[in-house]
Amino acid sequence: MKTNIKDEIEFRVRTLIAQSIDKAPHEISMDMRIEDLSRDSIQLFEIIMLFEREFATKVMYEDLVQIEYVRDIVNYVECVMRGK
Repeated sequence: MKTNIKDEIEFRVRTLIAQSIDKAPHEISMDMRIEDLSRDSIQLFEIIMLFEREFATKVMYEDLVQIEYVRDIVNYVECVMRGK
């Protein structure tokens, strides 16, 4: 079965977050708040750096402040990958 790009991004995002906070990917919900997933601002910064490496992009501060939920990261990455 072929997956669409959004499903692939969601899988990769959930996997990255899960690895960085020692949880299983299925424990990461699209409705989870990013700040609730990290112990502190350093861990949050590390999570953002993982996304930048994984998706070969740079998250701009203006965009970062608008990312509140896991689904926001998925949508952001999808837009970057589609060149929007």
